[in-house]
Amino acid sequence: MSITVESLMSCMEWAARNALTEYTYVENGHRITLQRGTAAVQGAVAAIDAVAPIAPAAAKPTEATDFSTITAPLSGLCHLAESPDAAPFVSVGVQVTKGQTVCVIEAMKVVTAIVADQDGTVTEICVEDGASVEADAILVKVRT
Repeated sequence: MSITVESLMSCMEWAARNALTEYTYVENGHRITLQRGTAAVQGAVAAIDAVAPIAPAAAKPTEATDFSTITAPLSGLCHLAESPDAAPFVSVGVQVTKGQTVCVIEAMKVVTAIVADQDGTVTEICVEDGASVEADAILVKVRT
């Protein structure tokens, strides 16, 4: 039995929700690798030969409760600055205040400002400028 469209779509949605830029799916000796955020189309590659079993990933240590994430409320193109030659809205290590714009998402020619929901320090920017993001994708991590 080969990989079904439904199982592949489920995996793609899971990868997008978890802000993964690369994901490899293996089933019944077939392998498909998906990559997001690159200009070139990566496509799917099916391996005919048997694939070695994949060991489960080690569990990530739980993050401290003083961290929060800023997620995309909608799908679209994420821009980290007002224009290509402008300074980014935020960068790692910068203090943000509640209501401060951290990035914008452009969808159907409409630009939506994404703002911090609380005060804190930016610890990670999880998306590249101009990348396509899905709704609920993690954009920025903030230590409160």
